[in-house]
Amino acid sequence: MAVAIAPSGYADRQPDEGPVGCGYDGAPAAREALRWAAEFARRGRRPLRVLAVQRQLAFGHVGVTGTFGAKSANDELRAGLAADLAQAVAALPIESVESEILEGDPVQRLAESSAGLAVLVLGSRGYGPVRSVLLGSVSSGVARTAACPVLIVPPGVEPVTQDGP
Repeated sequence: MAVAIAPSGYADRQPDEGPVGCGYDGAPAAREALRWAAEFARRGRRPLRVLAVQRQLAFGHVGVTGTFGAKSANDELRAGLAADLAQAVAALPIESVESEILEGDPVQRLAESSAGLAVLVLGSRGYGPVRSVLLGSVSSGVARTAACPVLIVPPGVEPVTQDGP
Protein backbone atom coordinates (compact mmCIF):
# COMPACT_ATOMS: atom_id res chain seq x y z
CA MET A 1 0.00 0.00 0.00
CA ALA A 2 1.27 3.45 -0.89
CA VAL A 3 1.48 6.17 1.76
CA ALA A 4 0.55 9.83 1.20
CA ILE A 5 1.97 12.58 3.37
CA ALA A 6 0.43 16.07 3.19
CA PRO A 7 2.28 19.21 4.26
CA SER A 8 1.23 21.07 7.38
CA GLY A 9 -1.84 23.25 6.73
CA TYR A 10 -2.77 21.44 3.52
CA ALA A 11 -6.34 20.73 4.67
CA ASP A 12 -6.99 24.46 5.10
CA ARG A 13 -6.25 25.44 1.51
CA GLN A 14 -7.69 24.71 -1.89
CA PRO A 15 -6.31 21.66 -3.71
CA ASP A 16 -3.69 22.55 -6.29
CA GLU A 17 -4.74 22.15 -9.92
CA GLY A 18 -1.15 21.63 -11.05
CA PRO A 19 0.34 18.59 -12.71
CA VAL A 20 1.19 15.29 -11.07
CA GLY A 21 4.92 15.14 -10.39
CA CYS A 22 7.24 12.17 -10.15
CA GLY A 23 10.80 12.03 -8.87
CA TYR A 24 12.90 9.78 -11.12
CA ASP A 25 16.44 8.46 -10.81
CA GLY A 26 16.33 5.36 -13.01
CA ALA A 27 16.17 2.89 -10.12
CA PRO A 28 13.51 0.14 -10.12
CA ALA A 29 11.66 1.98 -7.34
CA ALA A 30 11.54 5.12 -9.48
CA ARG A 31 10.15 3.15 -12.42
CA GLU A 32 7.35 1.82 -10.20
CA ALA A 33 6.64 5.33 -8.93
CA LEU A 34 6.52 6.55 -12.53
CA ARG A 35 3.86 3.96 -13.39
CA TRP A 36 1.82 5.14 -10.39
CA ALA A 37 2.25 8.81 -11.30
CA ALA A 38 1.25 8.18 -14.93
CA GLU A 39 -1.90 6.36 -13.84
CA PHE A 40 -2.69 9.04 -11.27
CA ALA A 41 -2.27 11.75 -13.92
CA ARG A 42 -4.37 9.83 -16.47
CA ARG A 43 -7.23 9.27 -14.04
CA GLY A 44 -7.17 12.88 -12.87
CA ARG A 45 -6.85 14.20 -16.44
CA ARG A 46 -3.74 16.09 -15.42
CA PRO A 47 -0.38 16.47 -17.11
CA LEU A 48 2.60 14.56 -15.72
CA ARG A 49 5.90 16.25 -14.86
CA VAL A 50 8.83 13.85 -14.39
CA LEU A 51 11.77 15.31 -12.46
CA ALA A 52 15.20 13.74 -12.43
CA VAL A 53 17.93 15.28 -10.29
CA GLN A 54 21.61 14.85 -11.00
CA ARG A 55 23.76 15.36 -7.96
CA GLN A 56 27.00 16.97 -9.08
CA LEU A 57 30.10 15.02 -8.13
CA ALA A 58 32.74 16.96 -6.23
CA PHE A 59 35.39 16.01 -8.79
CA GLY A 60 32.92 15.61 -11.65
CA HIS A 61 34.78 18.11 -13.80
CA VAL A 62 37.58 15.56 -14.24
CA GLY A 63 37.55 14.16 -17.74
CA VAL A 64 36.62 10.58 -18.59
CA THR A 65 37.22 8.95 -21.93
CA GLY A 66 34.27 7.65 -23.87
CA THR A 67 33.40 6.58 -27.38
CA PHE A 68 33.24 10.14 -28.65
CA GLY A 69 36.20 11.64 -26.83
CA ALA A 70 36.69 13.09 -23.39
CA LYS A 71 33.81 14.45 -21.29
CA SER A 72 33.55 15.30 -17.65
CA ALA A 73 32.18 12.65 -15.30
CA ASN A 74 29.21 14.92 -14.56
CA ASP A 75 28.47 15.25 -18.29
CA GLU A 76 28.61 11.46 -18.72
CA LEU A 77 26.28 10.90 -15.76
CA ARG A 78 23.85 13.52 -17.05
CA ALA A 79 23.84 11.96 -20.53
CA GLY A 80 23.09 8.53 -19.06
CA LEU A 81 20.29 9.92 -16.89
CA ALA A 82 18.86 11.83 -19.87
CA ALA A 83 18.81 8.69 -22.04
CA ASP A 84 17.17 6.63 -19.28
CA LEU A 85 14.62 9.36 -18.60
CA ALA A 86 13.72 9.72 -22.29
CA GLN A 87 13.22 5.96 -22.62
CA ALA A 88 11.04 5.78 -19.49
CA VAL A 89 8.88 8.74 -20.57
CA ALA A 90 8.46 7.38 -24.11
CA ALA A 91 7.04 4.13 -22.68
CA LEU A 92 4.29 5.87 -20.70
CA PRO A 93 0.67 5.34 -21.82
CA ILE A 94 -0.25 9.03 -21.54
CA GLU A 95 0.36 11.94 -23.88
CA SER A 96 0.77 14.99 -21.67
CA VAL A 97 4.22 14.39 -20.18
CA GLU A 98 7.00 16.85 -19.51
CA SER A 99 10.40 15.81 -18.19
CA GLU A 100 13.28 17.80 -16.79
CA ILE A 101 16.72 17.13 -15.38
CA LEU A 102 17.60 19.36 -12.45
CA GLU A 103 21.03 19.70 -10.86
CA GLY A 104 21.93 19.75 -7.20
CA ASP A 105 20.69 18.14 -4.03
CA PRO A 106 17.71 15.88 -4.84
CA VAL A 107 15.82 16.73 -1.62
CA GLN A 108 16.18 20.46 -2.13
CA ARG A 109 15.41 20.46 -5.85
CA LEU A 110 12.38 18.15 -5.58
CA ALA A 111 11.00 20.14 -2.64
CA GLU A 112 11.43 23.38 -4.61
CA SER A 113 9.68 21.87 -7.63
CA SER A 114 6.79 20.61 -5.49
CA ALA A 115 5.38 24.13 -5.17
CA GLY A 116 3.69 23.89 -8.56
CA LEU A 117 2.49 20.28 -8.28
CA ALA A 118 -0.80 18.73 -7.18
CA VAL A 119 1.06 15.70 -5.78
CA LEU A 120 4.61 14.36 -6.00
CA VAL A 121 5.07 10.59 -6.37
CA LEU A 122 8.31 8.98 -5.15
CA GLY A 123 9.50 5.40 -4.97
CA SER A 124 10.55 3.60 -1.84
CA ARG A 125 13.70 1.49 -1.90
CA GLY A 126 11.88 -1.23 -0.01
CA TYR A 127 14.49 -2.18 2.54
CA GLY A 128 12.49 -3.59 5.41
CA PRO A 129 9.46 -5.81 6.00
CA VAL A 130 7.64 -7.18 2.96
CA ARG A 131 5.19 -4.72 1.34
CA SER A 132 6.17 -1.93 3.68
CA VAL A 133 7.18 1.63 2.97
CA LEU A 134 10.57 2.49 4.36
CA LEU A 135 11.60 6.02 3.56
CA GLY A 136 15.10 6.63 2.28
CA SER A 137 17.03 9.84 2.75
CA VAL A 138 15.54 11.53 -0.33
CA SER A 139 11.89 10.48 0.15
CA SER A 140 12.09 11.28 3.87
CA GLY A 141 13.59 14.73 3.24
CA VAL A 142 11.12 15.57 0.48
CA ALA A 143 8.15 14.38 2.56
CA ARG A 144 9.22 16.76 5.35
CA THR A 145 9.75 19.81 3.12
CA ALA A 146 7.45 19.51 0.08
CA ALA A 147 4.78 22.11 -0.58
CA CYS A 148 2.36 19.49 -1.96
CA PRO A 149 1.30 16.02 -0.79
CA VAL A 150 3.92 13.32 -1.39
CA LEU A 151 2.87 9.79 -2.34
CA ILE A 152 5.47 7.16 -1.43
CA VAL A 153 5.14 3.93 -3.41
CA PRO A 154 6.62 0.72 -1.95
CA PRO A 155 8.07 -1.90 -4.29
CA GLY A 156 5.77 -4.52 -5.78
CA VAL A 157 2.51 -2.63 -5.30
CA GLU A 158 0.66 -2.15 -8.58
CA PRO A 159 -1.27 1.07 -9.19
CA VAL A 160 -5.04 0.83 -9.34
CA THR A 161 -5.80 1.01 -13.05
CA GLN A 162 -9.55 0.59 -13.21
CA ASP A 163 -11.62 3.73 -13.05
CA GLY A 164 -13.68 4.05 -9.92
CA PRO A 165 -17.24 5.43 -9.55
